[in-house]
Amino acid sequence: MSNREAVGLALGVALLLAIVASVLPPRDFPTGLPVRITQGSALREIGRQLQDQHVINSDIKTFLSYAFFLRVDSKLKAGTYVFEKPLFLWQVIGRVSRGEYGTKTRKITIPEGFTNKQISKLVGVELGEKDQGYLFPDTYFFDQFSTAEEVRARMKDNFNARVGTTTKDTVTLASIIEAEAATTSDRRMVAGVLLKRLKIGMPLQVDVATSTYEHTGLPSAPINNPGLDAIEAVEHPTDSPYWYYLSDKSGTMHYTRTFAEHKANRERYGI
Repeated sequence: MSNREAVGLALGVALLLAIVASVLPPRDFPTGLPVRITQGSALREIGRQLQDQHVINSDIKTFLSYAFFLRVDSKLKAGTYVFEKPLFLWQVIGRVSRGEYGTKTRKITIPEGFTNKQISKLVGVELGEKDQGYLFPDTYFFDQFSTAEEVRARMKDNFNARVGTTTKDTVTLASIIEAEAATTSDRRMVAGVLLKRLKIGMPLQVDVATSTYEHTGLPSAPINNPGLDAIEAVEHPTDSPYWYYLSDKSGTMHYTRTFAEHKANRERYGI
């Protein structure tokens, strides 16, 4: 074998080893740990995220080449993945293109009118007060590694899809309606009463928001996360001659025109 042939063979072997190494899983592959691909990431960025989390050994060009060769370059899905064993490069790309997350999910139903604090206890992550009012009550499937940001994003996206464009005042009043009334007819009736009070500058005086006894207008922010029915009640209130209402111990609403009548009802129903 000539020197030129020997050099060529050595280069060929080195190239082959480099190719093999590029598709092998890293030695510190994150088996059983969460691997996150952020929403909105382009293909190249997904490759870098997988590199940074030690899921792939390859350089970006090799990663891109495999994604294009497998015809999944536009199909990679964001989210949190768990790989139970080290995978070759093409296996990782296949999993991510199919959205096979490998995480355990929990079905969680968020009741209408729950506060962020109550939702936090159900979901198991601390949401704080951010976006209260806009976390839509519904049934969700959250994985075991869901972060507060991911939970908020899912619930806010659902709000936008179900409710659409609305105002802060509408959501804030809807949160009061959610806490004050239980049925569609009562919610719309109460909405009509409270909107009349707001219009003339009369304090709302609702027990679910004590600041409304001291100040006129709405609270500075929603007091809970209202459902669609409460929001629609604000948008489509019932017009009535009533200015006062109360709920008796059985949950039945009673409406009156004057404060004297309202006071009599309070005595009548022991409220």
